[in-house]
Amino acid sequence: MERTRPAAVCLGALPASGLAARTRYLSKRLRARFPDLRIIVGRWGLREEDETERRRLEVAGASYVGTTLVETREHLQTVYGLEPAAPRAAITT
Repeated sequence: MERTRPAAVCLGALPASGLAARTRYLSKRLRARFPDLRIIVGRWGLREEDETERRRLEVAGASYVGTTLVETREHLQTVYGLEPAAPRAAITT
């Protein structure tokens, strides 16, 4: 990361995976080392009403927390002007 200096890093975690603490820890470490880095966390499957976990991730350094894969993708497309990937041609045998 020090060499490539990405505009953003996207971390993904599912609530049932037990990775909430690890995701917060990684967010804290990244924020401490790269203060200007945009840290996008996809906490996919998190209930919209579970604001406690969202706040914990933001306090840990997350710039944005998405609760669905689609929401996270749309945020990345909107903020960074990313175009959706072109569909791949089907492989036939």
